[in-house]
Amino acid sequence: MKKNNKPLLCFLMLGLTPQCAWSDELFEDEFFSELPVITSASRLTQSVLSSPSAVTVIDSAMIRASGFIEIADIFRLVPGFQVAHADGNTYAVINHGDGWEYPNRMQLLIDGRSTYTSALSAIDWNTLGIQIEDIDRIEVVRGPAASAYGANSFAGAINIITKAPELDDKWHLGYRTGNHGERQMLLRHSGEVDNLNYRLSAATRDNDGFQDYRDSRDLNDVALTGRYTFNPQNSLFGHFSATSGKAGMPPIDESNPTSFYDRDRDTDAISAHLRWDHLISDSQELKVNFYHNFREEDDMTESYPLWQLLELPDAATFDAATGGILGSAYQTVTAGERAYKSHRSDLELQYSEILDSGLQYVVGFGGRYDSMESDAFFPDRGTVSNTSYRAFANVQVPLGDKFTGNAGGFYEVNRTDEPHFSPRLSLTWHIKETQSLRVGYSKAYRIPSLLEENLDLTVYSETSFPIDYFYRGDTGIEAERVKAFDIGYVGRFEKFPLSWEVRAYKEEYDNVIDFYNDECPFGNFDEGACNPPYSAMDLEGLVDSTDLTRLGNVSQSQMYGFEGSILYRPEENSFIRFHFNRGHETGTYIKEINEPSQPFTDVVSLERGAPRKSYGILAAKLIGTWQFNVGLYHVGHMQWFSRGDEVDSYTRLDASVIKRVPLSGGEELVFKLGGQNIGNEKYGEFIQDDEDNYLLEFEPRYYFSVSYRLF
Repeated sequence: MKKNNKPLLCFLMLGLTPQCAWSDELFEDEFFSELPVITSASRLTQSVLSSPSAVTVIDSAMIRASGFIEIADIFRLVPGFQVAHADGNTYAVINHGDGWEYPNRMQLLIDGRSTYTSALSAIDWNTLGIQIEDIDRIEVVRGPAASAYGANSFAGAINIITKAPELDDKWHLGYRTGNHGERQMLLRHSGEVDNLNYRLSAATRDNDGFQDYRDSRDLNDVALTGRYTFNPQNSLFGHFSATSGKAGMPPIDESNPTSFYDRDRDTDAISAHLRWDHLISDSQELKVNFYHNFREEDDMTESYPLWQLLELPDAATFDAATGGILGSAYQTVTAGERAYKSHRSDLELQYSEILDSGLQYVVGFGGRYDSMESDAFFPDRGTVSNTSYRAFANVQVPLGDKFTGNAGGFYEVNRTDEPHFSPRLSLTWHIKETQSLRVGYSKAYRIPSLLEENLDLTVYSETSFPIDYFYRGDTGIEAERVKAFDIGYVGRFEKFPLSWEVRAYKEEYDNVIDFYNDECPFGNFDEGACNPPYSAMDLEGLVDSTDLTRLGNVSQSQMYGFEGSILYRPEENSFIRFHFNRGHETGTYIKEINEPSQPFTDVVSLERGAPRKSYGILAAKLIGTWQFNVGLYHVGHMQWFSRGDEVDSYTRLDASVIKRVPLSGGEELVFKLGGQNIGNEKYGEFIQDDEDNYLLEFEPRYYFSVSYRLF
């Protein structure tokens, strides 16, 4: 165990305190080591040799070599993760399968600020408030991380750490163009005014989406990040970002595309983050963290006249068929799939200490307020809200020279659900100084979001008659549960630049929230048939009143498998990295209830929610001022839910070439030519069913970028 706690504390502060920020030797010895120091697994400063969970570290050199231009795509480098472009402006990132276009089991932190949306209970990768060029490194906790970050880090936690302003380029101007309408313009500037270090960035990001699918994107971003240093013991970190723009949206009813006009989704997202870092002593630290996220989306659209919406030949036929129950034949209705306003405010206090014995611990408590209003999801409920409180603690204990124990727990209380406690335990055997074997257990919960608690997407006529029940949440939805067990082996060779991290895992999910079909939501059975409610009897066949998509606790499953990564890295920008996952799923899913013919409940087995096999290889070689990069990625046959389909396996080849041209005075030009899915005609990674002529095929994509940098 290290007796000098200051290097560990510097990493605990992530280089954000004056006594740490300028230590180049520290960064060279630890940051670029084969076995890095991490802070994300338990909020403690730990070597990956002592971590209680499997953690993947992706640094900026790997991100450059990958050639990825979307932050979501970076997670193709993580063992067991699946990434899909649900459309041109929506990205699905999941761990071990069972996902849809708005995955809701992952926590995403950016410098300590959660981006998990209270409205969708998911991550919107378009409005994170940062650019891919801002990222210093990413730490990915694979598996439940609720003992550190709470209920919504159910399947894992992603911690994105941005570059410190004082270590960033003074100026960075970039332009990128590619096929499928890919365009980006970027301006970044870092500077110093007295005791304030800051970074200002602005960007525009556009693409045309997939061919023959209305899913284009046009976004504008501004962000300001800074840190004011009062004295060696106190500093204030701040971040402000705003994103505004439009995205194309496909028809609400794909079976009747003319039922609603073409529509766009307007998006405005604002985040404000403040953190006070107080170094009490060389071994004690206090953090006070506050952030507020605001988000507004609007894709409400107006239909054609109601007689056309109901696919009748003319208005007279409508009047005769409805008898005035629905009102005028020429009325229109409005509907949307993402129209809401949401706010999240969060305040947290955290205290940590490292003792001379090697024991270290962190404790904290906090509170959060979420609110949401929506004309689409629950138009009659006004503003819904939830207040939650939490307390957490994690400790790492040296047990002699060969063993380390980790224990932690997170207790959460909120207005909409019962209290939950998420524990985690692990024991690590240090086989030698550079190798360790870990056994771990954790339990976690995912609390239903405001949307899941209140969902009622029903379209009404001007007479308040329900024309169509799209979605409705069950009353009394309970939290999802997971139990996870794993055995991990981490290490590196002492005299050869090869490191590895592998593990066997088993995860048991219960009470999983998902959509299912209710064939007779009002329970009016008559001689084996389902009749509409009495008020709709005369309109049977016109309005959809006997079929409802519900949201409830309908699934349970088990995931088990073997995964890991191997890295050969003699130099920072020259390496070969291989990652893999071999997994299996068993479970059941309630697909349908109240089918008039037996059985009343249709339960199907789950087997393909996760691919049986996935792997990736990323290789980079630096030769003088040239860098050559190649990535190969394979994902096996799997099933996506909601708008997604069962998709075939695919293998994709990416490549890029980087050329640096040094100029005078610490300046350089950087040229990059990249290609994705090179050599393949196309493949489907989310939607494969072309019944409605909406087949999202990922065709070869190419881009060229040029950047000017002033160090």
